[in-house]
Amino acid sequence: MRDLILSSETLVKILLKLRRRQHGERVTVRDLERGHGIWKWETEQAAEMGWVSITETKPPRGRPAYVVELTEAALESLGMLSQGDDGAPKTANKSCQLIWPPGRHQIPKTNLRWSAFLHEWFMCWANATQAYMNVYKCRSRNGARASASRLMKRPEVQKELWEIRRQINGGAAR
Repeated sequence: MRDLILSSETLVKILLKLRRRQHGERVTVRDLERGHGIWKWETEQAAEMGWVSITETKPPRGRPAYVVELTEAALESLGMLSQGDDGAPKTANKSCQLIWPPGRHQIPKTNLRWSAFLHEWFMCWANATQAYMNVYKCRSRNGARASASRLMKRPEVQKELWEIRRQINGGAAR
């Protein structure tokens, strides 16, 4: 399981869906989630980064809708904002540069529980079963043994294990 980090590929997907919408048609977080496979947390992270804005509209009855729109900074960064209110061409604002998120291949595949498991593994004198039981709060010792074995075979966990060993040994891993 990865940490919840927005990738640049997903951001491009969001921007394309918002750009292709019909005039006057609103795109909601629910539409993106159900129709296009873009999770709510991904849309919220895009809003935190300044690419989109999410506004809540409350109808007289029923569930409120969270409408997603491109921000002016996003339009400016994408070169879609060509003219201002007076009809004159807009100049690019250099201070309004938005940052692209990392690509999928640049996001680390380890998560916090794996790191906690490895640190607990060192604390339990390399007893993977006990470390797994402490971190994941499982009840069955046999299930913990099998799951710990599977987890220790993952290349991402092995890489992080060697990094921790290198730090402990002062820079030289054996």
